[in-house]
Amino acid sequence: MGFRINNNISALVAQGNLNKTQSRLATSIERLSSGLRINRGADDAAGLTISEKLRGQIRGLNRSIGNAQDGISLIQTAEGALNEDASILNRLRELAIQSQADSLTSSDRLEIQKEVDQLVDEIDRISDTTEFNTKKLLDGSANALVSTDNKNLVAFQVGEAGKLSSGDYSISVSLQDTGTKQVQKSAILTDANSGNKAGLGTKLKDVATFYDNDGNLVVESPKTITLRGNGQKTDITVSSDMTLQEFSDTVEGAVTRSIDDGGLGLTGSTFAFDASSGQIIFESARDGFTGELAIAADENIIRALGMQITTESEAAAYKVSATQSGLTSSTTTSANTTTDRASGVVAGLDLNFELASEARMDGTVAGSESIHISGTTDVIFTFHDTNSGGTSFQNMAAGSMTAGVTVVLTAGRTFTTASITTIVNTAIAQSNNPTHAYTTFATGNGAATTSSTLGVPQISASFENGNLKLTSSVTGTSGTISLAANTIANNVLGLQTGKVTGSAGSNAVLTGTIDISNGITFAGTNAANGLFSVRVGDGDFNINDQDDAGLTAANGHSTTDITFNRGQAISGASIVDSFNSYFTAQNVQATATMTSDGKLEIRSTETGGDAKVSIASGFSGGALAQLGFISGQNDIGNGGTAAILNGNTHDSAQTVGFTLAGFMSFRVTDKNGAQSNTIYFGNGGTDAAVGATESHTISKESIVSILDNVSSALGSTDIAYTFDAGNRLDFYSRSAGKTSRIVLATTETSYGTIARNGLGIDFNSATQGTGDTEFNLHVADRSLNFQIGANKSQQLNFAVINTSANSLGLKGLDITNVKSATRALGAIDEAVNRISSERSKLGSLQNRLTSTINNLTVTSTNLQSTESKIRDVDVAKETVDFTRNQILIQAGTAQLSQSRGIAQNALQLLG
Repeated sequence: MGFRINNNISALVAQGNLNKTQSRLATSIERLSSGLRINRGADDAAGLTISEKLRGQIRGLNRSIGNAQDGISLIQTAEGALNEDASILNRLRELAIQSQADSLTSSDRLEIQKEVDQLVDEIDRISDTTEFNTKKLLDGSANALVSTDNKNLVAFQVGEAGKLSSGDYSISVSLQDTGTKQVQKSAILTDANSGNKAGLGTKLKDVATFYDNDGNLVVESPKTITLRGNGQKTDITVSSDMTLQEFSDTVEGAVTRSIDDGGLGLTGSTFAFDASSGQIIFESARDGFTGELAIAADENIIRALGMQITTESEAAAYKVSATQSGLTSSTTTSANTTTDRASGVVAGLDLNFELASEARMDGTVAGSESIHISGTTDVIFTFHDTNSGGTSFQNMAAGSMTAGVTVVLTAGRTFTTASITTIVNTAIAQSNNPTHAYTTFATGNGAATTSSTLGVPQISASFENGNLKLTSSVTGTSGTISLAANTIANNVLGLQTGKVTGSAGSNAVLTGTIDISNGITFAGTNAANGLFSVRVGDGDFNINDQDDAGLTAANGHSTTDITFNRGQAISGASIVDSFNSYFTAQNVQATATMTSDGKLEIRSTETGGDAKVSIASGFSGGALAQLGFISGQNDIGNGGTAAILNGNTHDSAQTVGFTLAGFMSFRVTDKNGAQSNTIYFGNGGTDAAVGATESHTISKESIVSILDNVSSALGSTDIAYTFDAGNRLDFYSRSAGKTSRIVLATTETSYGTIARNGLGIDFNSATQGTGDTEFNLHVADRSLNFQIGANKSQQLNFAVINTSANSLGLKGLDITNVKSATRALGAIDEAVNRISSERSKLGSLQNRLTSTINNLTVTSTNLQSTESKIRDVDVAKETVDFTRNQILIQAGTAQLSQSRGIAQNALQLLG
């Protein structure tokens, strides 16, 4: 082999091998120091790819385990709140059952209701405030974000709404079947003093039922009454000085006032006192349980009112439809409901809608108790009495008799009982005035001739339970009322020709002071033609009324006086007979007797305040003193009961009427512009025609006939009418919602005042309905997502329902009466089921997440093991390589040193 010095091939070889060994040693050091077999792609390109993918899987799985653990914590938070809801519901259920025991009073139930209200509020608080990491859990926002274009539609998340129903919907509500409105009636309320039916002006303190068994007034101090309905509550305060009109108006105002103004929102409902039946009547404006009214107060007030459901409410049927927009082929889903809540229309949501209301114009003036005179014959009746009020003998002349009273009620007209009372009492007051409008017809109708010399009859007219009542102010049998009535007066008012008298009372008595039992011989110089004369009169003006002055020339005395011969002995019995004969001949209501001590006694046969006996000397005086009397002496009776003449109004004539100050006319226009013909009240109607400014009463039946008449064309419009329980005229639209409309307009402006005062309606105004039947709904998915896998779409998705009181159907929960408590128990049971179902779902999810954590842990461990096999260093193997490389480096270093010595051998050759 040649010897070269420019290139030390041996050194180069040794150096090259040393570099390789050194590189391998560095790799071994790196692997042993890092613990990884692959520290860079050059170490194992394929292995690095696999390892990195496995590393991503492992870290994803470990994070997913954390997500699952966070999900469990969130679920436990929600489930804990639901657990408290369940406890509250069980307490509510217990209270509802307790309230259904009639051992409790209404006051007791009111106290229970206080706890119910607080518990329901707490359910709402839990729903509003339960959160995890500031995220609300039970208010529906952990399910779906729901929004509508109208406050009258509210959607509650009761299922997986977010996943199932995201999108936009058009919601429509339409009435399918008409239900039944609730009607309640009170006890028949009577006046505690008279015992008759109470009236609108009767105060609560005068109503008989407002006194307990011990005679205590139950509203001695102001009391609170709680009204519940339509899921709302409101309170009113009543006091003893409230009239039945004021009480019913207060309750009706609270019932019909809008919810925003603190009322129940039952627009169009009636709570009014019906004077004809003596009862308070509630008529709901809404079908179904939302229109029901519950009254809660002190037990004594509940008993005093005696409200009883006479017509059970039956819910109307509504069809609720939802059409999803934005789809290539839209589908419509519908569901029927008998409440204001629909399920199954939009998946996962319950739709709660405010029922639309019709346009209304409700009258505020109640029809008055009235009588209609049908046919063409006037009602005519005439009555008299003889009670002028005179007490002396001189007042008992024929000229002091009272005038007769004739009353005419025009055929074909309607009269309120108040107006008939006024007519009769005015006629009585003006009975001696021949020029008054109520007396000018008296002579022509056969009544007693009016004269300014006649007295005013002591009779008063009133109506009691719809019947005319004439009452004498004089009591006892001397109080007499005589009456003559035509046939129509008998048929309509039940007035029968005849006479009635009072009863009981004491007689008027005159007793002489002389004993006449042994007879008397009349003596003296005052006799005319040897005769003494005496006159006696009674309270009905029966007395010898011949003119003594005209008879003196012929007889020297009145031939009809009681006369006694001068100087002739007359027995006591003869004296008594003379007086009684006189009484018979002159129709004097008195009898003469002799007392046990021989005194002459003259006693009226009538009793009472107008039983009178007066005695005076006749043409020839002197006899009275000898009988023990004084000329002009008189006596009156007292006490007894009044004469009362009661009519009996025929049922067919009884009605209610509205008093209008004159003729009026108007038109009605609906939402579509359809207009009725001109409608006339008073002129051309079924009541007798009246002048433009003539005050008159139009009957309820006449209004019905006018409005139902085809020529009025009211039926061709969207507008109808009704009379509520308080006999008030109401107009309403047949359609509901804010598009419904009523426009009333009088043909002359002045008619508006007539209508407003007589009917309580502004006939120059317009009104619209409220509420919508078409809505837009938007649903956005807000359900909860938890990534529980290392790869895409490996998620757990779930939602939590809305657990507010409204969503659970507990809004306005009422247990203040047995019926409401029974319904409340059903609502609570449904809420219990919903909460229990949600807790079960969340519990299942928690168990699932626990299993997921276990599975992820195993998977992560196995992947970690695999990744370790690929990427982690085999220390034993690498240590062997490291040792070998160390030896090789040492050997290479030694050889490199040897190769350097080879080049130096060249010096020896040169030397």
